[in-house]
Amino acid sequence: DVEGEEVQPELILGNEEEHSLILLIKDPFRGATPEYVLAAVQGIKDEAAKVSASKQVELNGKNFTSLDITRDGTKIWFWILVKDGFGYSLSCGGPEVETHHEEICFDAAKSFKIK
Repeated sequence: DVEGEEVQPELILGNEEEHSLILLIKDPFRGATPEYVLAAVQGIKDEAAKVSASKQVELNGKNFTSLDITRDGTKIWFWILVKDGFGYSLSCGGPEVETHHEEICFDAAKSFKIK
């Protein structure tokens, strides 16, 4: 929530063979999940990406906002939550023409746990 500070990823996992990337960001944030989602969507739109879907989902007992994004032939899924003063954003994706990314990304999201 600090203006102008660059957020450093907590985790980056890449699979060159599958052309997949998973990124986890944990960002200090003094607000609610809808405000964090709004900031994320603004950042996404600034990067010329298109939000194709937004919905509420439950993962491991926590309520996340899920976003489906496309940009320059890449499909990315985001799962976003604010808890205990931190915003969490798990993103995963790969080339839009490769359909196996959805399974990889949704399996990653299902395994994501915040205590």
